[in-house]
Amino acid sequence: MSIRRVFSVFLCLLFLLAVVPIVSGGELSIVATADSYTESDYPDVNHGGVSTLYSYNCEYELLGYIISYERHIWLKFDLSEIPSDAKVKSAILRMHTSIIGVTSTNKVGVFLCSHSDWQELEITWNNSPQVTEQSIDIVYVASPDTYYDFDVTSAVKGRSVITLVLKTLEPTDLFGWAAFDSRETGGTIFGEYRPRLTVEYTIPPLTVDFPPWVFQSLIIGSIVIAVVGIPVVGILIGYAVTSKKKQRSALTKVCPQCGRMLSPALKFCPYCGKAL
Repeated sequence: MSIRRVFSVFLCLLFLLAVVPIVSGGELSIVATADSYTESDYPDVNHGGVSTLYSYNCEYELLGYIISYERHIWLKFDLSEIPSDAKVKSAILRMHTSIIGVTSTNKVGVFLCSHSDWQELEITWNNSPQVTEQSIDIVYVASPDTYYDFDVTSAVKGRSVITLVLKTLEPTDLFGWAAFDSRETGGTIFGEYRPRLTVEYTIPPLTVDFPPWVFQSLIIGSIVIAVVGIPVVGILIGYAVTSKKKQRSALTKVCPQCGRMLSPALKFCPYCGKAL
């Protein structure tokens, strides 16, 4: 390979690094690292380690009294595998209702909790952290043994760990809860029913900060190739034509009388009889 060709390839590589963006990304499927539910009617009872999680907003009348209580689902996810410079395109919380799970339609909202230091086997209604007032997404849960997806993209961005809380927003009938499979439902058969967060992300394009002299070299190199390359091509063509003529002259001779091209081995011209 000639020096000029090597130099040209080098210039092209530098140009590609400087101009063409390198984009990458990926998708992570993250199972909850902790889950539980809390209930207002048993405020000091912990429900960590159970196989079913309940979201419930019950209100009914008994002997002239209005009785109401709630159950909230707590979920924690480790997001540390998402690259720190990643841009989150989407984050979907997928929950699966248990087979025995839904007896009426529940308007379920997902909320963000800024504190993720709670423990699965310790959290109760009374010691649970504060939750944001505005829901991230709302889904109507009405059927057992069904997947339900919540869009939590806005809450995931810029976090290494996240706590999400599910609440039934409007009162339902007595025993009209929404029951979901927990991470303890895991196993070879039911493992896909566990609370799962799917995050799709992209990595910003790779930018290379070349010093000014690199771009100056690119410009000068392009000019050199354009200016020097054209005359060189002309010289090469001229050389090829001259060589061809010399080669042709070495293989033939001309009759001095009739001007015909003859073989060098002939002693007389076959056209006019002239001695050669």
